[in-house]
Amino acid sequence: MWVKCTGIDFKGGDTATLGFTQHVNVDEIRHNLEANHFEEAYIQYERDMAGGTEALQLRLPEGKTEDVINTFRTNTPQAQFKVLSAEHVGAIVGKELLNQALWAVAVSLIAIMIYIALRFGELSYGLGALVSVDPRRADDRRPVLSSGRGRTARSRCLSSPRC
Repeated sequence: MWVKCTGIDFKGGDTATLGFTQHVNVDEIRHNLEANHFEEAYIQYERDMAGGTEALQLRLPEGKTEDVINTFRTNTPQAQFKVLSAEHVGAIVGKELLNQALWAVAVSLIAIMIYIALRFGELSYGLGALVSVDPRRADDRRPVLSSGRGRTARSRCLSSPRC
């Protein structure tokens, strides 16, 4: 199953870091943005580890930074938002990143195949290892230790008085 990558690195957009004098609730910020048709904004407060100051981090669709900042200044003037940094990330960065990631996966799979083929002396073992890589089970992190009789080592240990 392929997952659509919708992060700012892949589709492009703007990032902005805003300083403020009064903390505004995230729900209020989100409500103001949705009322002005900026539904795709990512909002996060972050704290500087050195100085302890807090900033508002925004990830926005491309070209919307000035409009969002003006919306903040008009809807929440008590916060006195000021722009600490603003950056634009193009979608080409995401294409390059995706291309490099696919090449890295391909090279690592070939290296695994070669290692297993050399270690066990037969190319078919390396090909079998590649075929056994199942990306659909990548999120399943439970270790399975087979005892050779259809039971896992964990269940065998629980049923044995020696464990």
